Amino acid sequence: MGVKIKSFVAVVALASAGLAGAQGVSAATARPTVKLTQPTFQSLSAYGDTSYPMAWDVSFTLHWSVTAPAGVCKQTLTDQDYNDLGGDTDPILGGSTATYPLSKTARSYSGGDGYWLDFLRGGYGAVIRVTDCKGVKVASNAVHSVILPGDDNDAAMTYAGSGWRIANCTCFPGGTAHYTTTKNASITFRTAKPADASGVQLALIMPKGPTRGSAALYIDNKYKATINTYKAGVNVNGTIVYQVPLPGTATHVVKLVNLATAGHPRIDLDATINGG
Repeated sequence: MGVKIKSFVAVVALASAGLAGAQGVSAATARPTVKLTQPTFQSLSAYGDTSYPMAWDVSFTLHWSVTAPAGVCKQTLTDQDYNDLGGDTDPILGGSTATYPLSKTARSYSGGDGYWLDFLRGGYGAVIRVTDCKGVKVASNAVHSVILPGDDNDAAMTYAGSGWRIANCTCFPGGTAHYTTTKNASITFRTAKPADASGVQLALIMPKGPTRGSAALYIDNKYKATINTYKAGVNVNGTIVYQVPLPGTATHVVKLVNLATAGHPRIDLDATINGG
């Protein structure tokens, strides 16, 4: 895929499904002395190829904890994604799945989907199963990731103020970016609908370079941060310049306002994750 740019993203919404029981443990099989916490997505990384728009691979890390006085003798991860064709049917996740053995001491798992638009096609779901050394078996609830790419040309994007133009380049995910040098020109959009109270993580993808400046970020009409897209030297595209977790079940109104920094007043919006 050519030279890849690694950026940390965290653009994840989590949904619990399938099992009852405290802390994600199967009530039908668990004993009070064996506890398995619900796995959570602690990180998610996107690798962008500037020569091929939207060709971003996705990797992630799941974390969990286990309390088992008798010791852990077996752990597995069962997952389901767009590519699990011809796999086994899992009673929790349903549909085609694949199961992988984990070490007895593992409390995290790193994997990937290979192509981030696969998350749109079917998402990614996983279940952790633990067997202690007395044969007690516990299983987590299913966790799911949701990654919703947004593009600068989406109908959900509202551009206000003068001077907005479109730049076309294969170096941009999606092929275009909106830019302006006008002070107080703004972009407004709404975030993706969360799957549950875990909410979503919003990420902004904006080019950086010597002509780029700063923008003020507002969420639900409250100032959140100033985003600096200046970088001396050459332009860098496909960059995730800012990310923020937005917990809860509500959607949020996001507004980006150009501050027209003296000497380098331009800002560009290329794409978002979980917004627009």
